[in-house]
Amino acid sequence: YRFEVARSAAGADACLARQAFDLILCDVNLPDRDGPDFVAGIAGANHGVPVIFLTGSPSIDTAMRSVRLRVVAYLVKPPDLDELRVLVQREVAGHRHRRLLAASRSHLQEWDQELARLEQVAESAAAPARVNYLQVTLRHFSTVLGELDRSVAALAVDDTGRAALAQIDLIASLRRTVQVLEKSREHFKSRELGELRKELATILGRLDGEAG
Repeated sequence: YRFEVARSAAGADACLARQAFDLILCDVNLPDRDGPDFVAGIAGANHGVPVIFLTGSPSIDTAMRSVRLRVVAYLVKPPDLDELRVLVQREVAGHRHRRLLAASRSHLQEWDQELARLEQVAESAAAPARVNYLQVTLRHFSTVLGELDRSVAALAVDDTGRAALAQIDLIASLRRTVQVLEKSREHFKSRELGELRKELATILGRLDGEAG
């Protein structure tokens, strides 16, 4: 893992303002603020990042305050390094997964909005914007495939999990593409588009069968 070290809450705030992190290892007793107060103030791109607290002076007060935060572990120093390693691996993978899902959801909403605008154009008296439709579809489909590649690399799952994840994302992408082609075939009369729709529908049917 790549990491940055901050010796105070103020230093950590500066780090968090520069970039997004996958995990925070935090001492409960910081020189300028206590750990729970620091974590409660995390906002922006790092809001919701998992936190592991470490402390040489555990207390009921800080432990109870930690429960109300995005704290996944409250460990007493010196921690068991094997336990810490497992926690870090699990939480980093989980947070990367959540970020990828959020990014994908945002992207799909953007795609829907663009397609809705194109549908309005196609239903108007103006000529169907076939070129714009194809450009939008290809651009978003390329983005989805890129997100799939990043998700597989970021999660670092085993071969079985990697194959399952790839199939789920591919099926979702293909299903959306087939739906769009189906809705648009009355507006865009093209033998090539018709053949593409049938081919994708066949692939989708086969993938659905394998997934079941």
